[in-house]
Amino acid sequence: MIQKKIRLTEEEARFISTKVLESGMTNFNAFARIMLIMGEVKILNFEELRELRKEINRIGVNVNQIAKKVNEDDQVSLTELSQILELQKDLKETVNQFIQKQENQTKEQDRWL
Repeated sequence: MIQKKIRLTEEEARFISTKVLESGMTNFNAFARIMLIMGEVKILNFEELRELRKEINRIGVNVNQIAKKVNEDDQVSLTELSQILELQKDLKETVNQFIQKQENQTKEQDRWL
């Protein structure tokens, strides 16, 4: 194995240490190797994706309840249609917020990596 050395200012060392911690990696050498070879270290936060899934499931349950009522009555009321449209709007807004947040995080990571 070949060893390479670099010189850093204290500020650069603190910055890199922060990035290593944010990446979730515990080994600076592994972090540096990935950065040098790949040019980036992807940081994935699945908690937000889990929250999005919960929100989508909640909306899906509401839509299913309305669909069941419509099937039982063999008709749909204006109120029920409004509820479905509102749920669809909520879902679209939730997904768009998630996408926007992910895009912002990616831009922030790109800015510093």
